[in-house]
Amino acid sequence: MLKDKLIWILSGLLFGTLFAIGYQLFTPQTFSQAHPQTALAHFPSQTPYPQATTPTSETEQILKELENFQLTAKSWFANSKSRYYHLEAYANYHLLKDIGTYPNGQIIPNEHYLNTWYEINNFGQVQSAVTLISGIDEKVLSTQTLVDGINWVDFDTGKVETQLTEAFSIIPTDIHLKDFYKFPNQIKLNYSREWLQDKTFTVVVFSSEYPQSLPQPDLSNTVVKEKVIAIEYEVFYHKDSGLPEKENCYYRLVDGTTVLVSETRGVFRAVSELPTNIVNIIQSGKSK
Repeated sequence: MLKDKLIWILSGLLFGTLFAIGYQLFTPQTFSQAHPQTALAHFPSQTPYPQATTPTSETEQILKELENFQLTAKSWFANSKSRYYHLEAYANYHLLKDIGTYPNGQIIPNEHYLNTWYEINNFGQVQSAVTLISGIDEKVLSTQTLVDGINWVDFDTGKVETQLTEAFSIIPTDIHLKDFYKFPNQIKLNYSREWLQDKTFTVVVFSSEYPQSLPQPDLSNTVVKEKVIAIEYEVFYHKDSGLPEKENCYYRLVDGTTVLVSETRGVFRAVSELPTNIVNIIQSGKSK
């Protein structure tokens, strides 16, 4: 099943979660604008890790900047003063052998597009949403709709695929920053130096190393044959919105090479109204 391979988040991130907000492919709070998050870089929770080291001044600087991005993102949504949002995203899982199938039986392609529309209530919570997932030929492969802010319903089968415990906020949570605070001993933060000249984005690399004493991540569903010594997420944060607009996931291998595992990107926009076809899907989902 897809939800066994992709975690909400992105990690779910990746976008993301993730990622999309609204379908079991991705997790709402982790999708983080347009980045479906993958489960490829999950951290074993019951494994002993080395003692934490004293944060460097650069780490503290990056943490402060990431926290400021969270505040900027909240302001971006507040200032938009809109009830409706559109998330247009792209994902490519280069090294996965099999992502799975949609509830309607369609095979999930490694490379696909996601378009999600959201309607929020007065508390900033998503009360209804629609996610259209399509291949690179733009043919829609699966449609999911969020009903009453809780149930994600597959439009083709009419079945509830995911039932949330509570309504979620439109403001995404930075899953990578959250993971850093949860696993401070095994995640390192660095700036991506080659991108610092671009004034539009701040690019931060979240790196998790796998020493010999730790179990390897599960690579059975990938084409990777070499041993992985580190997993890195390269995240591009937009300076104006505070939201990540692109994310690359890499494996660093024991032979010294680095391979691109997945890439996700997208755009989050406030819109004045939902398209008629999206409104019709929402109404149809409520009646099922």
